[in-house]
Amino acid sequence: DAAFITVGCASGDYSTGTKSKSPLRVFILAGQSNMVGHGWIAGTDSNGQERNATLEWLVRNDPLEFGMLKQQQPKSSENEADTTKDKHKSMWTAREDVRIACNSWEMNDSQPVIMSHGNLYPGLCAGNPGQNNQLGPELGFGWTVGDAFFNPRKTDDSNRILLIKVAWGGKSLAVDFRPPSSAEVTGPYYNSMVATVKSTLQNITHYFPDDVAGRPVLLSGFAWHQGWNDGCNITMTREYERNLANLIRDIRKDLDTPLLPFAIATTGMVKRDGNETDAKLGKDRRQIIIKAELAVAKYEEFEGNVASLDTRPFERPKAPASPTDQNYHWMGNAESYWLVGKGLGEVMVDLVILRERNEENKAENTTKRKKYVHIALWVLISATVISTLARVGALWYFRAAILKVWNKIFHHTSDGGIIEPLLDHSSVEVMETNSGDVI
Repeated sequence: DAAFITVGCASGDYSTGTKSKSPLRVFILAGQSNMVGHGWIAGTDSNGQERNATLEWLVRNDPLEFGMLKQQQPKSSENEADTTKDKHKSMWTAREDVRIACNSWEMNDSQPVIMSHGNLYPGLCAGNPGQNNQLGPELGFGWTVGDAFFNPRKTDDSNRILLIKVAWGGKSLAVDFRPPSSAEVTGPYYNSMVATVKSTLQNITHYFPDDVAGRPVLLSGFAWHQGWNDGCNITMTREYERNLANLIRDIRKDLDTPLLPFAIATTGMVKRDGNETDAKLGKDRRQIIIKAELAVAKYEEFEGNVASLDTRPFERPKAPASPTDQNYHWMGNAESYWLVGKGLGEVMVDLVILRERNEENKAENTTKRKKYVHIALWVLISATVISTLARVGALWYFRAAILKVWNKIFHHTSDGGIIEPLLDHSSVEVMETNSGDVI
C-alpha cells in the first residue's frame, strides 16, 4: 500500500490530497556511522601528496563513473594556462531533482531536529558535525534513484526525490535502535528516528515549498546500513536477525505504511578487521550479522518488499590504497561509500517498481472484478425480466386458449352474457312416436 502524505497533517494518517503532478518521492536513510558517511572528498597525506580513492581522485581517474559529479568551469581568461589543475577546476554538481534533509549527528544528540537540507551534492549531510569534506551512501543512492525516476520528457513535471537521512555514529540495533516489538526498553534512537521522519514530513513545506506545491508526497522506501556495533557483543550479535525483522515491522507500523520497501546494506567490512581465523571458521560476529541481514530478506512475509545488498565486495585495501586504515569506516574510501549507496539505490528501485506494478495490477484486477460483477448483475436482471415476461406470456397464451375453447362451447352475447347454445333446427330430424311424442 502506497503511503501518500497530507502535508501539514499532524496525525499518522498519511493519505494525500491532490495528485495532479508527479509525486515527491521520499526515501529514508538510517543507520549508524557508515550511514552518516566518512568517505573522503579530498585530502592530502603528511607529505602533501593527494590521498588515493578520495572523490576528487575518483573523478579524475574514473570519469565515466564519477565525472558527472563535477561541473567543469571555464577558464577565467583565454591566456590562462591549460594545466591539468585548470582542467579540473570545477564545482560539485548539485542535483536539482534530488533534495536531502538530515539530523544532527552528535553521538548523544537524539533530538528529532533537521539540521541541514538542500539539493544533493557531495559534502552535504555527511560526516560528523563541523565536517564538510566527507560523503556517505546518500550520494550514490540519490543519483541512482534520481536517474531511475527522472523522466526527460516531463522535465517540468518529473518526479522529485527527497532523502531524509537520520543516523548517528556508534549505535547498536540491540540497544540504541531497539524496536518496540523486541520488548524490554525501546531504543531512544529508534524513537528519535521515527519522530524525525514524521516531523520532517509534517513540516515539509517549510523545507521544500517549491517541491511540494501541487505535488503529492509519496513515502517510497527505507534504506538501512548498520551493524558494526552489534558485532562488539555476542549477545547482541545473536539477536540481530530477530531485532532487524522487528525493526522492519515496527517502522512500517509507526509510519502507517504496511508494505514500505525496505533495503538493507550489510555491514560488509569483515575481510580486514584483524579476525581472519574466526572469519574462516564462520564464527566471526560480524559474519553472523551479515548472514542475519541477508536472511531477513528471505522471510516469506517480506517477499518482494525487503531486499538485502551484500556489500562485502565493496571493501578496499587500507591506506595508502585508501585515504585511511579505519576498517570500520570503509577505510575512508569514497568508492566504497559510493558503491554502497548506488547498490542500495538499485535494490530500492527494483522494490519500488515491483510494488507499484503490483498495485497497478491490483487496481486493474479490481476494475475487472467490478466490470464482471456489473455484467453478472446485468445478466441476472435480464434473466429475471425475461423469465417474468415468459411466465406472463405463458399465462396470456393459456388464457387465450381457454377463451377459444370456451367460445366454441358457449355463445357470448354482446353484453358478455351467456345463453344456451343455439340448435340449427333445419338439421333436426323430427320423429313421432306411436304415442304421439316428438323426438
